[in-house]
Amino acid sequence: MNVLFSAITTKELEKIGPLLNQIPNSEIYLTTFDFPKAATLEELKERLHVREAGEYQNWRQAIQVLQKKMGKEDILLITGSLYFLSDVRRYLLQQNIV
Repeated sequence: MNVLFSAITTKELEKIGPLLNQIPNSEIYLTTFDFPKAATLEELKERLHVREAGEYQNWRQAIQVLQKKMGKEDILLITGSLYFLSDVRRYLLQQNIV
């Protein structure tokens, strides 16, 4: 499972990181998004303490790259801030991905 995560700075990221680390058989990828309170990649890495997380400055590019490398049985879990997920949902619908 590939997990793409982004959040805003006001979230309790220190509590979220251990939960992300508990997802079995997963690769975690951090990204950021265009929102005034969005956490930067540096803030996410510093506060989440996730193991060996990949990084993408551009979440759209992350989705494209991760989709290309996935097999039929792989899952892409996109999670985090509802502000982030709103942008992702809009993008996926526009691209006819869902």
